Amino acid sequence: PLKEGHITSAARLKAAAPTIRYALDSGAQVIVMSHLGRPVEGEFNSEFSLAPIANYLGKLLDQKVHLIKDWSDGSIVSNHRLVMLENVRFNIGEKSNSERGFSQCNQG
Repeated sequence: PLKEGHITSAARLKAAAPTIRYALDSGAQVIVMSHLGRPVEGEFNSEFSLAPIANYLGKLLDQKVHLIKDWSDGSIVSNHRLVMLENVRFNIGEKSNSERGFSQCNQG
């Protein structure tokens, strides 16, 4: 969770870090996705951006986390080994659990 751009609890990130590190050390490309807050669907709002979380995770892993802001077309092509998708709740269809929202995630 975030409050005014600052992480209020890093427990989940710290818990996930060993698994992410293991995957990276094994040669995998890791794609992290998450949601935050209740932004207006279909609209970017910096208050709900995952950028601070990507930065924190990068420091925790001592590796840059590349934040992909626009992945709504379903393409998550990246030459980077560690990427984080911007807040899934910015996408149309995520809130209603629509087929379109699912296909955006599934096509990557």
